[in-house]
Amino acid sequence: MLPAKDSQPPDGFQSPEKVSPRLLLPTAPSRCRKPLLPYTPGLDVAGIIESVGGSVSAFKKGDRVFTTGTISGGYTEHALAANYTVYTLPAHVIAGESVLVHGAGGGIGIAACQIARAYGLKNGAHDVFNHKGANYIDKIKKSVGEKGVDMITEMLANVNLSNGLNLLSHGG
Repeated sequence: MLPAKDSQPPDGFQSPEKVSPRLLLPTAPSRCRKPLLPYTPGLDVAGIIESVGGSVSAFKKGDRVFTTGTISGGYTEHALAANYTVYTLPAHVIAGESVLVHGAGGGIGIAACQIARAYGLKNGAHDVFNHKGANYIDKIKKSVGEKGVDMITEMLANVNLSNGLNLLSHGG
């Protein structure tokens, strides 16, 4: 249904005179980030360091790491990151360690649960928590005990990661 001739289009829509009389098209919101080209998406990555800058002493070639913010983009074979955004990953996992898989219902989360079980880890597939439910953090703490979880796999960091980090065990 089209608005009356004298009404204004809703925010983000073109006026009906500028488009087909049957369709209102949304315009690009002003808050959209338009990156400079060429552009490679992706910020969070994990992998093995290929090389380090001359002033970097905390890491070396061959270290297993992850970063929370690449400079070059993450959907690449090699990514560039500032050393203050890079963190060491454990060299290996040990059967019996625990992993909290946020978003275990999606494709990556299901794969994370399957891989965790294959390595003998206690994971989110053993216990299920709804992050929108009341007191879900308390329920996780009760399930994992005082030690906390050894690892977290996070699919929605902007929603869950701050709470998840508080659930990590020492050195997790």
